[in-house]
Amino acid sequence: KTHKNELTLSAAWRFVAQAKDVLIYCSLRRSVESLGRLILKCIDHGVLQPLGVPNERIQNAMATGAEWLGRSHPAVQCLAQGVALHHGGLPRPFLNAVEGLLRSGDCRLTVASPTLAQGVNLSASVLLVPSIWRNQEIIPTAEFANVAGRAGRAFVDIEGSVLHVVWEESTRKTNQA
Repeated sequence: KTHKNELTLSAAWRFVAQAKDVLIYCSLRRSVESLGRLILKCIDHGVLQPLGVPNERIQNAMATGAEWLGRSHPAVQCLAQGVALHHGGLPRPFLNAVEGLLRSGDCRLTVASPTLAQGVNLSASVLLVPSIWRNQEIIPTAEFANVAGRAGRAFVDIEGSVLHVVWEESTRKTNQA
């Protein structure tokens, strides 16, 4: 799973470098913060570069997050790196601030849970889907269709891209002489 997450982040950073807004869809809420912690670890180790410098709106959202979650929470720390985390378990005042950042275009990368399929109006040029599984079942078709509809921004993109990230371990064995 770690390799797939790293591949997902590598792809996200490449698309952001091409001036694309990217949305990573996590089928489980807990996966959002796990991916957020991996982002922070990769930035800390110099594998990934921050996607931005916090402007005043991001700083205000971080202050709201720090008040509700604490400064060390991955959702707050990721904002400082230009990445928004969004899931239904986060406090509503913080989610309101994050959603404002997404509407204003302050964060180029969003990592979000199934709240996307429940009416949150987020869109991006590129949707990355690391997994279509939730609790050992494929996510419902209607949910996937709703999430896939987030790819492509009206009046901005001619088309959107939906990419399913696949990492397969090599099963080929080498002969040793």
